[in-house]
Amino acid sequence: MATTFVERIRAAKNWTSAGIIQLIGEVQSMELPDAIKESIQEAVETCQTNEASHIKLSSCGQKIAHVPAYLTTADWQALESAVSKDDQMSVMAKRLRAMGLTSLKENTVHQVLATLLYVNHSRGQPQMQPRAIHSMVDDFQAIFHGTAKIEAVPKLATYSEDPLQNGEAWLSQAYTNGCSPANKKLPLHAWYRKVPMRKNHHLLVGYHAGSQAAVPPDPMLATAEPDMCTEKPCNSKPKTLQEFEDQHFEELRKRKLEAKEKAVPKAKAKAKAKAKAKANPKAKPNPKAKAKAKATPKAKANQAKPVAKNQDHLPPHKRDPPIFGCPKCRGNPSGCGQCLSPTYTGLRLPGREAYRAHMARKAMAGRPPVSPYLAILADQIRWLNHGPCIGAKVSRKLFALHAMLALSLSLSLSSPCRDTQTHTHVYIYIYIYIEMVYTMVYVAYIIRFYFSNYFRFSFNN
Repeated sequence: MATTFVERIRAAKNWTSAGIIQLIGEVQSMELPDAIKESIQEAVETCQTNEASHIKLSSCGQKIAHVPAYLTTADWQALESAVSKDDQMSVMAKRLRAMGLTSLKENTVHQVLATLLYVNHSRGQPQMQPRAIHSMVDDFQAIFHGTAKIEAVPKLATYSEDPLQNGEAWLSQAYTNGCSPANKKLPLHAWYRKVPMRKNHHLLVGYHAGSQAAVPPDPMLATAEPDMCTEKPCNSKPKTLQEFEDQHFEELRKRKLEAKEKAVPKAKAKAKAKAKAKANPKAKPNPKAKAKAKATPKAKANQAKPVAKNQDHLPPHKRDPPIFGCPKCRGNPSGCGQCLSPTYTGLRLPGREAYRAHMARKAMAGRPPVSPYLAILADQIRWLNHGPCIGAKVSRKLFALHAMLALSLSLSLSSPCRDTQTHTHVYIYIYIYIEMVYTMVYVAYIIRFYFSNYFRFSFNN
């Protein structure tokens, strides 16, 4: 019979992972010889590991009908005496591993957190905030996967509501050291609603009953630690609509009284000013002032009136058009960031012609340009002292010096300005002096160059 059963297992074509797990659990719970159990398990393992097999196994989510029923008396005592939530979650994770649980479903985590909320409420602890409860979802999953597996315990696809229905063989392996499940039933349906498993839960998005708009959660609660995000139980009853109306009416009455108290000093000051005006009649105007006012001549019709700087009081069609353009934008009629600024009080140049005239006046008003001869001479002397030899560079610089001086003299002589002609005579004297100095330096460098080469050649020989 056992051989026929094994052959049927190997020939079956509609096996599922959940069915195989259930079959293994039933076989282990039956009172069969060990040889028959091993042959059945080998047949199942052969179907699973054979690559050419028609059966493809996948991990099946294990379902627990009621998690609190599988806790032992020692587990309940550990939950009630635990100091932190991590200790409580560690107790629950160890019990689930001892039951042979390898995969966590959302419903299982939901039951675990609801059980912890029930235990903390029975201990008299304040209820935690929804965000703190939601953070426990990831914490419990991390603790569960960090707990060591127990391979000796058979894995079940479905854990019934009563642990005793799983079989004596499973109970003996899942509960060691004489322990047994307390089989305690808890009313967890009310606590399920207080556990936000997902981020879009209504407790995490400011859910309010009725037609009120959703209010975003408090950012302080989001950044606080989960252990600190607790609220004290509130014993006061919620306010009724009549109480809210009375409260707002009282606030409105207080505001009106404050406004009246502020208005009393102003009314008293106005009354005093009126009484003083009645007691002291207005003084008659001085006749001399009237005569002066009449004596002021009126402006003629053809006389141009000065334009006021501030034209804000004038209508737009009577205001003068704004003038754009400055030295920065070279008289651009469209303006730039500088002259478009209302705080700019500098020079206005309306157009390119105005800019060119301004630059011409600026060039004429300045000092005459400094002659570049001294700078060129200094550069030439520096080159003569440190240069390797004389050659084309000296000739080019000497030619450039003469050309610039001739150009400057020709421009100065052709200028109609008397001051420029006066400066020209000074330039001529400076030119003669520079030529003398330059010639002396040139001759001295030639002598130095040839003497140094002669002595170097004689010493080498």
